[in-house]
Amino acid sequence: MDLENKTDADLCLLARNNGYTNKVIDILNKRYKRTLEAQAYRIVGDSHKAEEVVQDSFIKLKNNLHKYQEGKTFFSWIYRIVHNKAVDYLRQKKPIIEHSFLDEFSAKSTVVEIKNPLNPYENLLRKELFQSVEKAINALPSPYDYILDLRFIEGLNVKQISEIFVIPEPTAWWRIHRGTTLLRKKLKNTKSFDKEYADFS
Repeated sequence: MDLENKTDADLCLLARNNGYTNKVIDILNKRYKRTLEAQAYRIVGDSHKAEEVVQDSFIKLKNNLHKYQEGKTFFSWIYRIVHNKAVDYLRQKKPIIEHSFLDEFSAKSTVVEIKNPLNPYENLLRKELFQSVEKAINALPSPYDYILDLRFIEGLNVKQISEIFVIPEPTAWWRIHRGTTLLRKKLKNTKSFDKEYADFS
């Protein structure tokens, strides 16, 4: 069977229903390894650790391919696994961390140490806002969930997102705009969202 030319979804379904797990993992790893390592590197800041994070993520994926749900894209699934494993690594390394856009919207790293200990109330509000935004993004349908993950969680710009998904920039912009509209409907405090994420619009 020619697996190389099958879509991600078809590969996941084949692995889930008919075996081919090792071959499927090899193909998917080949397709997305470099992109995912770049994503992990933005979080952990170490190329060797980024490779380890991606490797561990594909091991977890292999053990959970039977849970693949039709309708969800493979990339959104493996993206979340890599993201969570990278953040877990930093949580083990540093006792107090937070996502970069909570600290002056820096897109250089997805996690930083909280730098404002004199204003814990503001930090708490930002943390609560981030948690509500992340939860709302996770509840969005594809492709808006992973598009907004890249935009609001990772801090990628429209050009970078268009390159990752091999789509025109206007298409990437429209999906971000449409996804943000859906996201705002799920949020209770849209004023805080609009204020904190003004630079992302």
